[in-house]
Amino acid sequence: MYTEEQLRKYRYFSEQLETKELEQLIDPLTGVISRKFILDFARSLIADNIPFTFGMIDLDNFKFINDTYGHRAGDGILSGVSTTFSDYMTDFGVIGRYGGDELIF
Repeated sequence: MYTEEQLRKYRYFSEQLETKELEQLIDPLTGVISRKFILDFARSLIADNIPFTFGMIDLDNFKFINDTYGHRAGDGILSGVSTTFSDYMTDFGVIGRYGGDELIF
């Protein structure tokens, strides 16, 4: 899960954290930034004319995992992938959950 310190290095999140608790910005299952705030962050970069790279990851065949091993196993995999990816992205940017098994960075 992201910490305030990690997010405050970005002006958008620093401003959000003046009026919101960290937990309000974070997707509770994955510990990454929730859809609303990751998309608003991208919009803020565009509005501020700050160059950035945007990408999306969709975990293929994720329905098979949920159907075969159950949602608890699927949640664990999604949480693990999100944690690993956010750890990797620490020096480069942030990652958020777009929906279901889709992550954006």
